[in-house]
Amino acid sequence: MKEKKSITEILLRGTIIADLRLFFSQLWSLVPAEQRDAYLSGQKTDVAPVIDLLPLGFSKVLGKGRLPQIPVVVRARYVSRDAEEKIKAVGGVVELVA
Repeated sequence: MKEKKSITEILLRGTIIADLRLFFSQLWSLVPAEQRDAYLSGQKTDVAPVIDLLPLGFSKVLGKGRLPQIPVVVRARYVSRDAEEKIKAVGGVVELVA
């Protein structure tokens, strides 16, 4: 059985926490404001925004929340079933990366 560690122990030992979660409804906050406004107003319809979570420090997307009806491409290490269904329902794509 694994021993539980407090956040203080993890930070003092210098271990990086690699399993940072992001809720589905927070995805659009990662798109720059100018691009987000262009997509939401309908000015940009030819290309879907690509949200790559690993360089931003996130690795998992959970399915809580809603997105606008605009397709997105989400690149993440882990995606919950609910989040994947919601992304595909608006016409988006999920890319799993190692």
